Amino acid sequence: MLIGTKMSEVPKYKEEVISFFKFTDYVDSLLEGNLYMNNLQRYIDMEKESGIRGMGDRFEGAEVMSNVEIRIYDSRTGELILQGDSERVHARLTDSEKTPVYCLFSLTTDHLTLIDETDEFYITKIDFSDEEIEKMISEFGETVVMINPNAFVERVQKAFVEKGYGYRMGKVTYDDYGVNSSKRMEAYRKNDSEVFFWKDKFFENQNEYRIAIKSIKTDEPIIENIGDISDIANVFNARELFNGDLQIHLRK
Repeated sequence: MLIGTKMSEVPKYKEEVISFFKFTDYVDSLLEGNLYMNNLQRYIDMEKESGIRGMGDRFEGAEVMSNVEIRIYDSRTGELILQGDSERVHARLTDSEKTPVYCLFSLTTDHLTLIDETDEFYITKIDFSDEEIEKMISEFGETVVMINPNAFVERVQKAFVEKGYGYRMGKVTYDDYGVNSSKRMEAYRKNDSEVFFWKDKFFENQNEYRIAIKSIKTDEPIIENIGDISDIANVFNARELFNGDLQIHLRK
């Protein structure tokens, strides 16, 4: 295979999650298994308060439609009292903004580039542009915990099942919210929790893997413990992690 190939081009490894990254200043707490979960309203308010798109997201948990014709009728007479067009309309299920979520950066094979190979392994390196690295660090911080994704998911599932939670987790899908794609609209209607896992393409650099507890509605952050994860996690300085020295070996 050619040196410089993205590992996502290898059929066996197409779009596979290799690791989770959690950027945090509270490393010890995370290694103890404490997941600090904000509700969606927190991220909605962050954009509203800052006025900066990307600092939070005002469309979290919302069904978003663009270029919509709006008609308002009098409920008693049926008379049309207002008509117009809206560039963007969004709606949420009652209390969906109170759903607690936990967010991780998912390192996928699309972020790995082949640098060498043996008979048994592809030897790869993490490959982000300088611009992408600076953006991640400016948004998330310089300390990152690298977590084994399969083991982490298993521990979350075990803990949440024991607590009787209804939950969902998976990668976020990024879509152009300027277009009313049939795939997105159908996903919204098929499953009421699907809306938690779609975001505008503007945010695709976040490569988010999300955990949402559907059975809890909260006005305040919550902490859920899944047990010690220090055996499946390593702590790095983000700049050192992304400088290209770390090799990841993938079995052929």
